[in-house]
Amino acid sequence: MLSVIGCITQQHDLRLVLLAGLLCFCACATAMSMIGRARRAAGRVQLIWLAAAGVVGGCGIWATHFVPCSPIRQHASRI
Repeated sequence: MLSVIGCITQQHDLRLVLLAGLLCFCACATAMSMIGRARRAAGRVQLIWLAAAGVVGGCGIWATHFVPCSPIRQHASRI
C-alpha cells in the first residue's frame, strides 16, 4: 500500500491526479443520470440511453487513467 502512495506522490503531478478524480466523479454522475433516464424510457429509446451511458462511463474510465498517467516523470536509466 505504501508503494502505491509513494508512486502517486513522487511520480505523478498531484494536480492532474485531482483533475482525474474530478473527471471520474463527473463521468460517474453523468452515467448514473443517463441510466436513470433509461429506466424511465421504453423500447428503443431505453437502449439508446443505456448505450450512451456505457460510452460516457467508458470515456470517463479512460480519461481517469490517461490524464494522470500521460505526464509521468520517468526515471531514465543510462545504458
